[in-house]
Amino acid sequence: MHVETLAAVSIFSNVNNYYYSTYTNGFTTNFYRKNIEQSNYSEQREVTLNYETGIAHMKDILKNEESEFPIFSETSDLFCGLFRMCQNATVGGSFHIFSNRHLWRVEYKPAGTETINTSIGKKSAYKISVYFHQVTEGDFKCTDIFTNNILKENQLLELWISDDDDRIPVQAILHRKSFKVYWDILEYIHGDSKE
Repeated sequence: MHVETLAAVSIFSNVNNYYYSTYTNGFTTNFYRKNIEQSNYSEQREVTLNYETGIAHMKDILKNEESEFPIFSETSDLFCGLFRMCQNATVGGSFHIFSNRHLWRVEYKPAGTETINTSIGKKSAYKISVYFHQVTEGDFKCTDIFTNNILKENQLLELWISDDDDRIPVQAILHRKSFKVYWDILEYIHGDSKE
């Protein structure tokens, strides 16, 4: 997945981040890599999850440091978690994700269906409400602006998931204390596309 800022908002932070995951059919992460390039911050991390030992091994490539943290039997990164919610948008549920050496419990529930206007056209969409709850304690290290802004205790994230066979996230609103952050899908190329 690629996340970047548009010209209109790049005065706040210039973001050009890449995220990569390998996972099981249930969106349980096996391997996660992120390459972060934003304003005055860079990061390259790889995380390998070992469910037999219950430990994730993290390698910070730029700092040449390695560390470990505990995981649950089915743990996702933020993006695998997003696709897990997409597949289960009509029933809701809860699961665990890891971010920045910490574990979070994600709770999500259906909030109806709506027809919304997006950059890829008018879409019928399932709306879900998502909350994050920190499970592990400890200090947070500086990380990418995308992760830092989403993962806050009891912060509401509203997601709209396409009501079709693809079940893709088409829109989101993050409710911060003093403002809202809006996301809209700009392009979608189906996995079977030859482009």
